Amino acid sequence: MEVVETTLLQTRLLTTQDSGLSTTSTVKPLASLSGSIRSYRDKLFLLVGTLLHWNDRILSFMQQGDFLGAIQTALAYYENRASGNTIHLPADPEIRKEIIAARLRELMKASLEWAFSPDRLTETAFSGKDVDLTSLFEGLAALCIEACLSMQDFLFLFDEAYEHFSQVGIQGIFLRLLEPRILSGRIRQIPPIIVQALISMHNDNGELEQAEAIIWNVDPISLDINQAVTICESHGLWDAMIHVYTRAMRDYIAPLVKLISVVRDIQQHRLNRPSLVGDKNEEDLEGWAPNAYKLYAYVESILSGLSYPSGDSLPEAEGHGARNDVYSFIFAGRTISWPSDGDLILTGEGAEPPYPYLNLLLRFDTEAFLHSMDIAFEDSYLNDTSGAINRQSIVNLMLDVMDPEYFHPGDITFLHIFVARNLPKYPQFLFIPPSTLHRILVSLASDPDQSTREDRQLAAEYLLSAYTPHDSDMMLELFDQAGFYRILLTAYRREGKWAKLISTLLKDPESDEEVFANLDDIITKAPLSKEVYDAVSHALPQVLSIGVRQTAMLLDRDLPSCHSQALDLLAPAPHKQMAYLRCLLEPDIDETGTFMESKHLGVSSRHLYVSLLCQYDPDHVLAFLDSRGAESLNLELLASDCESCGIFEGQLWAFNRQGKINETFNTIGSILRTKGVDLGEGLLSEDVGTIHISLATIQTVSRMAVRLCQEHSISQVTGEVEDMWLGVLHEIIELVHSIASIRDPPANIIDALRSIVQETLASLVSSSSPSLSFPRLFKRLVDASTSEHAKKGRAYSELRTILTGMLDSYRAEGEMLSMTTRLVEADLYDILAELQQKSDTGWRLISFDCQVCKEFVVGEEMVIWASGNAVHRGCLER
Repeated sequence: MEVVETTLLQTRLLTTQDSGLSTTSTVKPLASLSGSIRSYRDKLFLLVGTLLHWNDRILSFMQQGDFLGAIQTALAYYENRASGNTIHLPADPEIRKEIIAARLRELMKASLEWAFSPDRLTETAFSGKDVDLTSLFEGLAALCIEACLSMQDFLFLFDEAYEHFSQVGIQGIFLRLLEPRILSGRIRQIPPIIVQALISMHNDNGELEQAEAIIWNVDPISLDINQAVTICESHGLWDAMIHVYTRAMRDYIAPLVKLISVVRDIQQHRLNRPSLVGDKNEEDLEGWAPNAYKLYAYVESILSGLSYPSGDSLPEAEGHGARNDVYSFIFAGRTISWPSDGDLILTGEGAEPPYPYLNLLLRFDTEAFLHSMDIAFEDSYLNDTSGAINRQSIVNLMLDVMDPEYFHPGDITFLHIFVARNLPKYPQFLFIPPSTLHRILVSLASDPDQSTREDRQLAAEYLLSAYTPHDSDMMLELFDQAGFYRILLTAYRREGKWAKLISTLLKDPESDEEVFANLDDIITKAPLSKEVYDAVSHALPQVLSIGVRQTAMLLDRDLPSCHSQALDLLAPAPHKQMAYLRCLLEPDIDETGTFMESKHLGVSSRHLYVSLLCQYDPDHVLAFLDSRGAESLNLELLASDCESCGIFEGQLWAFNRQGKINETFNTIGSILRTKGVDLGEGLLSEDVGTIHISLATIQTVSRMAVRLCQEHSISQVTGEVEDMWLGVLHEIIELVHSIASIRDPPANIIDALRSIVQETLASLVSSSSPSLSFPRLFKRLVDASTSEHAKKGRAYSELRTILTGMLDSYRAEGEMLSMTTRLVEADLYDILAELQQKSDTGWRLISFDCQVCKEFVVGEEMVIWASGNAVHRGCLER
């Protein structure tokens, strides 16, 4: 049956109408095909019929001349992602793949032979037709690559597919399509000749990054070593060059040789650089300087057992050998040749120094090399103390090589930092004579370079953890000059030198944020003595400059006897004085953690604070006085101070707290009359400042007078209280009369004064004393204005105007209250009606299952929640 089906399919393919060449890309179809080319296509028809007689989709592609579509579909069957039936394919996936793979190779081979047949190419070249076959070749190359990668058939990919492209000189198409698969890591082992062609293509086009990427991503055995090294060296692709030497040839010395040559050339150029700035040769050579630093990164990686530059761990045996090679080269006592029978690797001109390569690396950039060694010291390779290279020998060699006569002092400092930091880290592997350690410690403290101060201090701290100098006092002086404040703080605290500890703490610029916490700790732990007191007193100016409020809290907590000195120091800055006292007398809970005022300030300090408030925050004076009470102040002095500052509320508050009621209200009248005169003069002279100040004082004093009347309404007898209200109202009304008598007084001033009368009357009406009679007081007020008929009428008219305004205001407020009440009642009615409707309707069930036992609830006693869920009453009770 299978033979019959195959024959029928072959017959169908052979009788298929010639439809020309069609691809999924933008290939232009040929107008005609020669008999030879047609025979290739017929072979493909037969092949596909034999391969995939179970799937008519392939046949449709072939009938249309779409060989690329046929290969795509065959590949889909191989990868088990085709949507067609597989009824005639074996059920075993491995056998199925084997069958499809064999036929897929034949299909690709036939397609390649057809696409690259000599007759077809000749006819295309001489047909005179506008035929663009680029898309065909690109599609064919892409499909062959994908199919071969899927089948892992690299033999067909490179010996068959690539060869067809190479033979006609269009291997670039193939290589461009192969490259993304290399970079993605899908294929690493490639014949060197193909990698060579790919790298050459990028090199010829100046695409150095792409060439380097290929070197990185192929297996090193796939590289043409000479080609890769030549390109890397000529274009400065040092990372790739190191990769080739170390991974392809396992040569860890060659990268050192190459890079040391660069370092040497730059070093010699810098020693003999021309005097002219901008010399082209100088710019070119200095451009290599960043590459020279790859030498240090390379050394760091290899000595740590890592591959460079990937950072992958080297196999143990290979890593051990790589370390041996690199250490032996760097710490070689004389110049060596490389390869062993090659040229000497020189480090410069002139006499050869001992340990030439170590000398060169340290001289070019001491800090960079020491950083590499710092990392290398952490590797266990150096734990073997019996070997020629270990931590001790490395430190000894560097101390010997870096002669201060030939090395810059800053470089010597870097070496001393390196030794000082590593000594306590590896005490079992490093021994350095005390004399050398002392010399290193002095060197760290003597270097004047402030840019390295922190590094030198940290190194000195490390060194002091393993070494104690014999002349500690001299060293402390040296540390003080160097600014090693952390070391000094530790030493002074340990020795109990509290004064020096405090002065050092304040000299340390890094302690500003924590200075108060540290001072508190010092004062708390140190025995209270004159030494500590004097040290804090001496430091007060600096402490106050850091933070006034923090100083106030610190002194109040630890040394309250210093408050007066601190306030004297702040005298030239009254605002800071006020901030200092406010922190103690009116503490902020968020800042101080308490509402309680200081118990260490006397009456004089409180009066100073009131005086400062009078000058800089007058609106706060009365609030402060109310919060503290009369017993905490000298009331006579307070009244005098407030009067001199023009803070009349404070003066009246002091008189009233002394029980001088008559004097209080006489003073009120006197102030109102005086300020009334000032207001009138200001209006006549149009002095805006005088008008503003006078009116503000009148308003303030009037409100204070009302407050005092209200306070006495509770405790005084009726007659006395009525006299107080009468006196205040009389003075205010007389003031309104006097200002109103001025020609064309400003309406806003008159309105402001009348509002004072209204406020006073409103306060009187709302007074809690039931014995006050407003009608009697009103009659007395009109009579008290004057006995003259005309003035009495004017006073009555003024009062009537004020009272009418009050009544209008009350009427408006009453109407607003009535309207608001009606609105609220209407809203409340609607809400209650809605609630009643919902109550009558009941809750709507959203589920008929009990939320506890999940059983059906209808027909049983249940409880329905507002959410619509229901529960059995029994379940709810349980």
